Amino acid sequence: PLPIAAAVSPPVVQSRSNGRAESQEHDLARRNQHEIDIEKQDPKGLKKGLKGNPGPGSSGSKGGAEAIVKGICRHLRIYYGIHISTRQMGLIIAGFGSIWGGSVMVPLHFAGEKAQGLGFVFSFAMGATTVNCLVWMIFILDALRRHECDCGAAFASLPQLHVSKLFIPGSISGILWSIGNMASMISVTYLGEGVGYSMTQSAMLVSGLWGIFLFKEITNP
Repeated sequence: PLPIAAAVSPPVVQSRSNGRAESQEHDLARRNQHEIDIEKQDPKGLKKGLKGNPGPGSSGSKGGAEAIVKGICRHLRIYYGIHISTRQMGLIIAGFGSIWGGSVMVPLHFAGEKAQGLGFVFSFAMGATTVNCLVWMIFILDALRRHECDCGAAFASLPQLHVSKLFIPGSISGILWSIGNMASMISVTYLGEGVGYSMTQSAMLVSGLWGIFLFKEITNP
């Protein structure tokens, strides 16, 4: 009897394990379907994610960059079946930003003598405008694909501009950033990429102090 019981017991354990795995897959599929239903009812994502409403196992979000990262994770999970944590996505975005942000002044070294310093501003502005237009085109094409070429639903799912609320603060931010960007061009022209642009990255220290002491973005040690 003992050998028979020993031979029979492993399939029972395996069956229970399979049952738990199937149950987890069923719960995951049900949660994904629930999120898809919410997305259909609220395509702009205002009820979850962008407002920072806490979800299962989440401590919530206060908006800003955290809400953007969580929104990207949710978008990838719902539409592409890619499951990635908020921390992992934050690290990916940080790496992406460091590579591209650290290379933003490299083309200045290949510009002619007349395009050095402030002369590079117009070229930089044209490049930034072109890239922004391409990004919006990608957003629109992706929205049309997700909504099966329904233009009304696709455009409704795009981020709102909120011009009436963001015109003044957005303009002030743009002016401050433009002044800092022009100053970085001058510093790179006369100090070089390694010293000049590296010194301008002390802006992270300033922005970090704004976030910590004024906006209270870090509440837990």
